[in-house]
Amino acid sequence: MKPVLHHILQLKRRYATLPFFQHLRDESLTPRERLAFFPCMAPFIMSFGDLNRHVLRQEPSDDPHQRMLNAHSHEDDHHWPWYLEDFHKLGHDRHAQPPSRPATRCASSTATRPSTTGCCRTGSRTCCGARCRRCAWPSSKPSRKPATCCSR
Repeated sequence: MKPVLHHILQLKRRYATLPFFQHLRDESLTPRERLAFFPCMAPFIMSFGDLNRHVLRQEPSDDPHQRMLNAHSHEDDHHWPWYLEDFHKLGHDRHAQPPSRPATRCASSTATRPSTTGCCRTGSRTCCGARCRRCAWPSSKPSRKPATCCSR
């Protein structure tokens, strides 16, 4: 076990030297400059709950590993509001043209679910290369109504 832990430690040290982390530690940059990547995380973070629900989670399950995964996927389902709060606190919604707060809300609404859950479909195909029972996408007909969430 010691060689495995040593190898993990080496990889963690190498990972910490990646340019992204060097950028985050660069004190010659303002905090705003260091966190300029933050809006680019929106598609991943806003779709993470769908990824948990539709790709990772399999309920019910007798497999102890799957049950742990299910428990963590439930916990991670609701982290996206924190992202929106931080997005607002960092002022990204004030400086975007057009303002991104309505756009971010739109991207996370049920009206745009067919287009915003593409990563889950990709994930389900990546998991096993086909649509197996475990990765089956919930059957629902996409709405033909135009998305009106951005105008609210």
